[in-house]
Amino acid sequence: MNDDRAWARIQGGLLRGVVIGAVAGLLVGAILGAIVFKGPGAIMAAALAGAIGLGGLGAFWGVLAKLESPDPGREPGDTDRPVADVSELTREEHGRQLPPSN
Repeated sequence: MNDDRAWARIQGGLLRGVVIGAVAGLLVGAILGAIVFKGPGAIMAAALAGAIGLGGLGAFWGVLAKLESPDPGREPGDTDRPVADVSELTREEHGRQLPPSN
């Protein structure tokens, strides 16, 4: 079930990043297109390029933002007593003598 929550969180970050990046790219592309070009077609093409470019970059940043690690002590799989609580992975050694060191 944790995978479902993580996937929903990642999708939310992806969508938010695409929308914010595309709007910002549209504005920046339109402004730069108006400064550099004279024709309305070229200005619209610059705005579209900005929307696509920053939309993709925003999607990347949005996904990365949702992949942050949890706070210390709240990691998935943490147990209070790892040796006792996860017996199939670890075990305590009793009565074993170490070889003498030379």
